[in-house]
Amino acid sequence: MLMPQIMPSTHRLPKTTRLSSSLAIEDLFKRGRSFHKGSLRFYYIPSEHTQVLFMAPKRVYKKAVDRNRAKRLLREAFRTTDSKPSQHFHLGIMIVKPIDLMDAARIRKWVNEGLTEL
Repeated sequence: MLMPQIMPSTHRLPKTTRLSSSLAIEDLFKRGRSFHKGSLRFYYIPSEHTQVLFMAPKRVYKKAVDRNRAKRLLREAFRTTDSKPSQHFHLGIMIVKPIDLMDAARIRKWVNEGLTEL
């Protein structure tokens, strides 16, 4: 198994970009819209600035190690994508079907396609 490398602090997704408010998350799922790209589901709602929530549910990945890796791959795909949305959104990206966690290119492709659709 490949050991994950620790990312330098200059290559991290800023804390201000992560959606962590419970009220904002609840609002995202109640009033937000959604669409699918591959095995990912994107939830979105317009807001003042872009914040993102990454989800890998327990029903998809039973082991915490796999859930953490899936979220890490989603964060990295979002951080390195070229197509950022032109408007500001609260955005949730969820894995809805099990996917091979060694295939980071496919996840990157789906995230990129989803962000261009926004």
